[in-house]
Amino acid sequence: DEAVINGLKRINGSFTEASAFAASSLWAGCFAFRLWLGGIRPRLTLALAGINMLLVVFATSSTGYVVLPLMLGIMYLASLLRVARGATLPRGVYAYLGLAPLLLTVLLAIVFLTPALADPIMDMIREMVLNKGASASAEERGMWNQTALNAFFATYGAGAGIGTVRAPSFLLAVLATLGAVGALTYGIFILMVLFKPAARPLDWTTAQIQAAARTSCLVALIMSSISGTMVDLGLPFYMLAGIACAACDFQPGTRQ
Repeated sequence: DEAVINGLKRINGSFTEASAFAASSLWAGCFAFRLWLGGIRPRLTLALAGINMLLVVFATSSTGYVVLPLMLGIMYLASLLRVARGATLPRGVYAYLGLAPLLLTVLLAIVFLTPALADPIMDMIREMVLNKGASASAEERGMWNQTALNAFFATYGAGAGIGTVRAPSFLLAVLATLGAVGALTYGIFILMVLFKPAARPLDWTTAQIQAAARTSCLVALIMSSISGTMVDLGLPFYMLAGIACAACDFQPGTRQ
């Protein structure tokens, strides 16, 4: 509870550690940001996205610092693809495409031209990301890696069973506990969540909500692959997976 990084206290809210707090803030922020890109209640969703992404920065989680720019980049490329397809899109998409590079350039210029800002930020990046491999936590996770791989090979690919192995990554945890067959079926489930097309044409709002849910599922998957320790991706992931895959038969003017 008293952990401090370069003079900044790590915050974790009601979660067990800062990385769990950052993960929750990140999927919520990306969900809201994707809704904003879809034009769904833009003022509210942009505010929620900004607040949650700011909390990711304050959490001082190395996983959060890696995944946040990665997801913003993925959504930027996805927005470019949507524009290239010639579809009529909300103004937020064009604002993001136009302003994001400009804001990034301005922020980098301010940071690197102001030593008082650049030095502590670079110290934070070195300690939380670049030098992470030399930390005691990294050594412990290396031992977990070896244990997980040993469990997979010792059981001839069958897996040791859920709850028997603690791994430093969701991917290794699946292999060590569920084995090759379990990893295959789990992988099929995740691919269906992320890429399965809708069974029928959806109205704009429903399509954007489901796209936001898939984006958040991808966030949770990436973060768990970096620092997750169990095969359980958490209740928010499965809730959002249900939203992403739901067959919606709602018709305007009806109550369902």
